[in-house]
Amino acid sequence: MAALILKICARLVFLITAALLISLAVKNRQMVSFYFNPLSLTQKGPAFEVPLFLLLVGATLLGVFVGIVSLGFDRLMRRRTPRGTSAAPAPSPAPSSDLPERHGVLKKTPDTKP
Repeated sequence: MAALILKICARLVFLITAALLISLAVKNRQMVSFYFNPLSLTQKGPAFEVPLFLLLVGATLLGVFVGIVSLGFDRLMRRRTPRGTSAAPAPSPAPSSDLPERHGVLKKTPDTKP
């Protein structure tokens, strides 16, 4: 059941992304200058003229590619850990509080000796 829901969600995301990219391609057909050095505001460097939607689609594809590579790198690093050892994280310390610890309060006895 979970696989079916995941498949439906993936298809829905794909359809929404495809619709957005198609609408961007139709609306943004004008040519823009793409400069290689965006930090140089006073001097114009090498540039090329491309339709805006190609830059947008290229940026999206670059993001997908970087995500796939980082996921593959993460899986590769996880695979290199020895199988016999557990890579469980160390237990986290108890949350800090301004209240005194309970066992410390219960063990203290009032000083009633003169």
